[in-house]
Order: sequence, then C-alpha cells, then structure tokens
Amino acid sequence: MSFHESVEIPKVVIVGHVDHGKSSLIGRLMYDLGEVPSEKYEELKLVSEKRGMEFEYAFLLDALQAERDQGITIDTTQIFFKTKKRKYVFIDAPGHKEFIRNMITGASSADIAVLIIDAHEGLKEQTKKHAYLLKLLGLDNVICLFNKMDKINYDEKKFFKVEKELHQFITNIGINITATIPVSAKCGDNIVSKSKNLSWYDDETFCEILDTYNINKGSDKLPLRLPVQDIYKIDDKRVIVGRIETGELTLNDELFFLPSNEIVKLKSFEAWPKAKQKYIAGDNVGLTIEEQIFIDKGNLISHVTSRPKLMNTFEANLFWLSEKKLKVNKQYLMKINTGEYNIFIRKVSRVIDTNNLNSKHSSLSPEKNDVCEVIIHSSQLIPMDDFKDNQKTGRFCILDEEKIIA
Repeated sequence: MSFHESVEIPKVVIVGHVDHGKSSLIGRLMYDLGEVPSEKYEELKLVSEKRGMEFEYAFLLDALQAERDQGITIDTTQIFFKTKKRKYVFIDAPGHKEFIRNMITGASSADIAVLIIDAHEGLKEQTKKHAYLLKLLGLDNVICLFNKMDKINYDEKKFFKVEKELHQFITNIGINITATIPVSAKCGDNIVSKSKNLSWYDDETFCEILDTYNINKGSDKLPLRLPVQDIYKIDDKRVIVGRIETGELTLNDELFFLPSNEIVKLKSFEAWPKAKQKYIAGDNVGLTIEEQIFIDKGNLISHVTSRPKLMNTFEANLFWLSEKKLKVNKQYLMKINTGEYNIFIRKVSRVIDTNNLNSKHSSLSPEKNDVCEVIIHSSQLIPMDDFKDNQKTGRFCILDEEKIIA
C-alpha cells in the first residue's frame, strides 16, 4: 500500500453569466496554446462555413468534450491544458441559473477563480450571484476578464466604466480582485498574447497572470489541519490517512486530536518508496502514532498550540440550493472536512438578496439561490474553525435525503 503525495496541478474555475463567453474563452486559450490539433480546427471551420454560421471557439471546446465524454455528460467536466510554465485543469462550472449547484461542486475545490463579464453588457444579476458564491466558497482572490472587447471597439472609457461598476460591488462583498484584463476570446486579444488593439492596456495577458498566480498562498502558513479520512490496518500497524488542508507536519511532532482532546506523538510517516521528514498543505499522508487512542473518520488533527474549535452551536452563512423550504428544527446532515453530523437549524437570522446585498424583510425563509444567516445546533461536538481564520476547515455542506441543499 502506498500513499502518494499530490503533484499540484492548479484547478481553475471560470464563472460568469451564461452568455458572457466562457466556452469561447476556454476554446480560444486551448487553441492559442497549441492544445488543439490544427486539423480539428480546420474541420470545424469548414463545418461552420457549410452551415452558414460564424465559427466560434466554443465549438472547439464542445468537440474536445464530446470526444472525452463519448456521450456521457457529467455535472462538472475537467479539461486539462498546459502553458510553458505548468499544467492546469479547468473545472467547467456552467453559467446557467440552474447550474449554480454544479458550479458550487466545481468551484469548491478550485485554486484559482476567474470571473468573466461581457464588457458590452456589464454586470448582470447572475454575475453578482456568482461573485457572491465565490466569496462564500472562500475564493476571495479573483481574476476578472472583461470579454467581447471587440464588441465595444476596444473602447478604454467603456471598459473603465464597467470595471468601476464591478469594483463597487466586489468591495461591498469583500472580494479581492487580483487582476482585471480586457480580452476578446473571439479575436484572441490578451488571452495568450498581447493585443495590438488594446495599446492602452499595458499589463499582463490572462495566461501570464495565471502563471504567476501563487495557489498555495498562505495554506502552509496557517496552523496544521489534517482531517482523518481513514484508518488502515497494515500488518500490526494502524496507519492514519488524510490530506493536509493547511499547515505542515514534521516527524516527532506532538499531535492534538479532536474531538477526544488527546495529545499523542507522531511516530512515523508511511509512504512508498520512501517517506519524507516533512509534509505540507495539499499533501496526502499516512502516519502512525506512539500510543493507540480511539480515532475515527472525521476527527481533526492539529498541533497542541493552535487548536481548532469544538462547537455544537454556531452561526453560519448558507447558500440555499433547494426548492424545498428550510425547516427550522428539522434534522439535516452536515458534512464538514471528512466528518458527518446530524444538525438542526435553530434560527434564520436574516435572508440576503445577493443582487443588492440588502436583507429581505418580507420573509425569513430563503428561496432557492438565496443566502441566509442561520444558527445551527448539533448534538455532537464538531471540530472546525471560524471561516475567516481558515476557509478549508470552516466550510461545509448540508444534505437532506442525500441531496445537497445548502
């Protein structure tokens, strides 16, 4: 049995309004990076001409996906690509209103978030919802692409007007924009190579900004958090396995286990062919400890000095995904890290309209795709962190009859 450390391939999620050009952007990027066979491109161009349609780079994406899926459609599809610097994977999060659930399943595992906005149309309600979602998912460093610059004749004034509108909204919800780039997926401006049409923009292209994006920003600076995924019995050893969400782990560290509040020394790392002395955020690890204590899936390992919280009543922000009404005091299932707990929503404090960030006063019952602030109670103590301190261990989902509802 071997535990392989993960080679980091950054996961990129692109969100935005359904018609703002996400597929075209991905298709164009793949084409400009030479990831698409030229015969495939020529073939699709011919087909478009025959049908009397204008060729779109989104067709390339459809063709690539059709070959990969072979008729199987998946909620979120993964598309791999590589620049000169590193490999990436796009988690394709569809933009349609109904796809918000899929977007969450895609975006929650992303390292880099890209928000795409049609420079001609500006911010739409869906754009705002998606931006708010990124915030809830802890993706608070966002690359913004203003697409379809060709449609506004690469007009600098119009670009800055839409950019200002975005900045006002984003500042209100507390998201940090790492870059705003005027692009045209259709014409290839500022995607991989610098645009001659945008001489007034002297910053980097989308591809350059991707390549300089530090995906582990701060994860290894945070305190150790290792949720227990499983315990393997190998010969006479009990090997605890899991993925380090944040922090780092070194041989002979003293480990603190929650919810049992026990302190035990780390005895060995188990890896094939040879274990390292130290593991960091993102690594999958197998380890043994000096004494045998009771450990279960869902337990959270930290160091003694900076421990997570153990809570059974806490406040939370929920993004409500279900047509079903939220029922106060009904039992739901909460999944956090690798643990599962029975919980009750004791109270809905407020429901927020993501379009203008005001409270909805008419009702304290969230509709589908609303955000609400609630108080949650669990009969068991749950090890977790405040979301502002550690997003990886302060984020959860709620299920009802095995479906994610929030």
